[in-house]
Amino acid sequence: MKMNKYYKLLAILSVLIIVVVSIVLYVNRDRNWKDIESTKQMKVVTIYSPINYYVNFDGDVDGYNYSILKRFADSLDISLEVTVENDLDDCMKSLNKGVYDILLDLLPITLESSSVTSFSNPILYSNLVLIQYKPRYANNDSDFISNLHMLDNKKIYVEKGSFNSLTLRNLRSELGVNFDIIELENVNIEMLCGMIIQDEIKYVAVDKYAVNSIISNFPLLDASIELGIDQSFAWPINDKELKNQIDDFILRNKNTEWWLQLNKKYL
Repeated sequence: MKMNKYYKLLAILSVLIIVVVSIVLYVNRDRNWKDIESTKQMKVVTIYSPINYYVNFDGDVDGYNYSILKRFADSLDISLEVTVENDLDDCMKSLNKGVYDILLDLLPITLESSSVTSFSNPILYSNLVLIQYKPRYANNDSDFISNLHMLDNKKIYVEKGSFNSLTLRNLRSELGVNFDIIELENVNIEMLCGMIIQDEIKYVAVDKYAVNSIISNFPLLDASIELGIDQSFAWPINDKELKNQIDDFILRNKNTEWWLQLNKKYL
């Protein structure tokens, strides 16, 4: 009798273990298009900014990237579950682990970035620019960079994990100019520009498409010096079928009036 109870208990424990393991494996597996279709929900990670995702003065969610993705989601009757992070490197790691379906941020499509993630079709084309104090606000004449060779022995700051450091390394090699590239953790573009205003740093490299929103918030700063050539910028995506769906949407909508108006509003 005791032996029968023992086997019954062992059988129950075995079933429980199988159930728990199944749940853990399901929760931790990569998400895919079937998950989005079945739940009618897309899991999105982004960094708070006017280009990506923000709350406007009326209390409504807005942003260039958000407006495009929301239009795509609405066309398929899908809702967006948006998680906001401060660190781009953390966003990329979570995306690659399958926690999220898409990273709502525009990253340059390069050989290096394409080796670690899949991208949508290009959303836009842009290049890097140097953010610094305008000449009349600089501490001295030598602080304002008017040509790229003046970057010698200077320090340029970027977000860690942004791939902008790769563009700067290529530029440094092409120019033969020895400037330092400093990657900072847990910062975004606005925070880096704020550090210039606080005189903590002097130079930041950002993507040109974000310049309008930056300069409107930081009128003392200059963004006239371009760094490098135009690149394709797109959204990192976790799943092939989701990429196909978004690529088709971009192809059908990129030259429509609402998309062009969105460009005029933000870029």
